[in-house]
Amino acid sequence: VCIHPEEIETALRDSAQAVLRGLPPWPYPEEAAGGFRKSVKLAFLVQVSVASALPLVRRTFDKLYSPGDTFLYLVDSSKLAASRVRQVLQLEGPHQKYLPNVRVQEAPHAGY
Repeated sequence: VCIHPEEIETALRDSAQAVLRGLPPWPYPEEAAGGFRKSVKLAFLVQVSVASALPLVRRTFDKLYSPGDTFLYLVDSSKLAASRVRQVLQLEGPHQKYLPNVRVQEAPHAGY
């Protein structure tokens, strides 16, 4: 949205009032929304770079995992091996599980 500098104050005031009024009602009938809720799928993008945080990564994964969702773990290759994350998630090693919706791959260091 583009506005002229002299219109900024009015636009901000109008936007703030619209936010305070809340969202408009959902346009679908409740029956349609019920079917939609059952088919919702989520995608999780998780950046991992600290080995000491791996227990937290595992605990969170255990709480969130659903076979219908997709999980992508990007591992900072300058700080951590992707194989270590795969082991923590049990995608490798003696208790290996086959989870086709979970991917772990190395990524270059982001620089921040």
